[in-house]
Amino acid sequence: SLESVLEPVFDLEAPVLNPVDSQGEELEAYNATWNPVPSAQSYNYWAYSRRVAEADGEFTVTDENFDRLKLADGSDPTYTMEEHDFNVYGNTYLNGLNQAGWNGQNYMAYAEGFACVDAYHYLYNGEQAGIISPELDLSKDGGKVSLSVKLYGEVAAYWDVNGDKHEGSVQCAVALFNFSEETGEFEQADLVYTDEVQPDWQTFNVQLTKGAARSKLGIFGVRYPGNLYIDDVRITQRYKAGETLLDPYHYAFM
Repeated sequence: SLESVLEPVFDLEAPVLNPVDSQGEELEAYNATWNPVPSAQSYNYWAYSRRVAEADGEFTVTDENFDRLKLADGSDPTYTMEEHDFNVYGNTYLNGLNQAGWNGQNYMAYAEGFACVDAYHYLYNGEQAGIISPELDLSKDGGKVSLSVKLYGEVAAYWDVNGDKHEGSVQCAVALFNFSEETGEFEQADLVYTDEVQPDWQTFNVQLTKGAARSKLGIFGVRYPGNLYIDDVRITQRYKAGETLLDPYHYAFM
């Protein structure tokens, strides 16, 4: 059906976490509990670790090599570049990363230890084909953010309305989204296209400048209707000694 217009909703009850008694010690495991909310059908649970910069300089916000990627059900991926189908997850969370909460849209895990997004859905279905980070504080150093990512673009072709053929390797766009208190949504604040992606693994470096206290970073396949393969994602910022990052390490939908 058609979506309704956005309207504010008031007096919703939110669950309240019960305190965990750590007695000042680091926990290897704990039980999270909260009060039940009437009529709630599910809960989203996030756990964060607080990481502290020990000195001024480069601080690693994200460092993922995708070697331990699993399918949504926890099984091992079987797709390879040479042997794969067109099935992808329309919308899921990446399973097997150190940093929890990465969202995959038209995404699939591959057996060789990298992520894949299918830009066919971007060109023909008007959907996003990318992996999007969890909400992160990217406000340090005036919002300057550095991304290093390894990419491989599959060669694909499409025909325009005039019947002319266009062929090339899938390209990559990197976008930064910041939370708007006015709309209650994450809105695009910065967009950068990498240098030309080839059908061969290459490392690309991207600079973004508009990070905020509530930001998400997305890596998307664009231009041609094929696969963009993604590996070795590293996000860094310059921190001052003592500055902290709340790093999400566990996400559960229950």
